[in-house]
Amino acid sequence: MSDVGALDSWMSPQEALSRFKSDEMSLLDLNLPSVDESKIRYGFRYENIGFIIGKGVLSEVINDYVVYPMPNCSDWLTGLANVRGNLVPVYDLRKLFQLEVAESFYKHLLVIDQGSDSVGVLIEDLPQSLETIDWKPSSYRPKLAVNISEYIKASYLIDAVAWIDFDHAEFFKSIKDSVAV
Repeated sequence: MSDVGALDSWMSPQEALSRFKSDEMSLLDLNLPSVDESKIRYGFRYENIGFIIGKGVLSEVINDYVVYPMPNCSDWLTGLANVRGNLVPVYDLRKLFQLEVAESFYKHLLVIDQGSDSVGVLIEDLPQSLETIDWKPSSYRPKLAVNISEYIKASYLIDAVAWIDFDHAEFFKSIKDSVAV
């Protein structure tokens, strides 16, 4: 038999949840300087050339990936990767731009964008966070084997690294006709 009188002495849910008071401030009460999220960008690089991923462009890093080669294609289009049922073209930008291609060991596949604009790029290191708030645009354009100047929105020269903010979707559309060998 249960003791019905004991149930009458229970607190209401509101009383139970609000009975503990903390003298410590919560993180919500702190006046921490806010970071302007629109100024934080991500990018990847090959030696002294960096590529900035566009604002608002979704991207992901895949570590365990398989690239299926395509016959009769340029060596810089390494093939296609199956990303959740979607076939994504995978590029080796070192070969495309004829950068030093000394024994590259790609650990990651960076998938930039989604849908028909998605492309895969082979990278050695994870993309890095770039705090571009104090970056001043530069007129410097690195000399690359494939001209991307018309797709560059801005470039920055930071600590001897040329960071390029470029329209990846339009650039990769422009080179699709040169894929076949």
